[in-house]
Amino acid sequence: MKQAILITAYKNAQQLANLISYFDEHYEIYIHIDKKSTMDINRLSSAKNVHIYQKHIVNWGSFNHLKAILFLVSEALKDPSIHFFHLISGQDFPVKPLDYFAKLDQSKDYLDYKEISQDWKQHLEYYWFQDIFDMKKLKSIVMFVFKLQKNLRIKRTFPKDFPPLYIGSTWWSLTRNTLQNVMDYTENNPRILNRMKYTFCAEEVYFQTLILNFNLSNHIINDALRYMQWTDNASSPLFIQPVMFSEVIASNKLFARKLTEEGAEELKLLLLYPKNNLSL
Repeated sequence: MKQAILITAYKNAQQLANLISYFDEHYEIYIHIDKKSTMDINRLSSAKNVHIYQKHIVNWGSFNHLKAILFLVSEALKDPSIHFFHLISGQDFPVKPLDYFAKLDQSKDYLDYKEISQDWKQHLEYYWFQDIFDMKKLKSIVMFVFKLQKNLRIKRTFPKDFPPLYIGSTWWSLTRNTLQNVMDYTENNPRILNRMKYTFCAEEVYFQTLILNFNLSNHIINDALRYMQWTDNASSPLFIQPVMFSEVIASNKLFARKLTEEGAEELKLLLLYPKNNLSL
């Protein structure tokens, strides 16, 4: 049975190529590259198991990121030989050898989730326009529109029968059955997806909310199996430093998020040639 690696990326072709090359022919690689990216995709592998798309402009926190993820899922599900799927970013890297992936219990879903907090709910209760304005370049405009809505008491509501909201990591490892259930539900009941338009980081809410509310999974482990380092009030995880690699590899996680190009290359060498590193 094959596994799929779904990747959303926007920069650093060499780092992405290094990530792709870690996986062998037993893995199908599906990559969505931000349509506005200037990355040289000619530097990426042309192997038959590597599928590259540029369908959406993806700004940080935008609804289009969720659309890009759903697109990758729909493409990967077309291959009936794939039974397990991992979603990562182009700055992530595995922390386990491939034989570990092969032995992973693929009857379970690995998904980080919790009930959404009232503070975070404002990401869904107001209009956010990251699909129009790049938050990293035009943050002042995005925040001005948000604060204007608060001052004018403009607030989006949810229907009374709307399901409870859950939130978690964007990144997950899910079974074919669960992802097919998510896509079937999305097609037959589009109102939840439609309500995610003009929200902030919908990709951290959508899969969790559907899977937890509608029994779309047979067995969920509340752990995305991603190693991340955070500081208080940070909007993105810190870069994992090489001094931490022994700890990262010894963890129960599948992927590290996130790494520099140099860090990913060093981690790859540790995984491929562990006997050459005395610290492991």
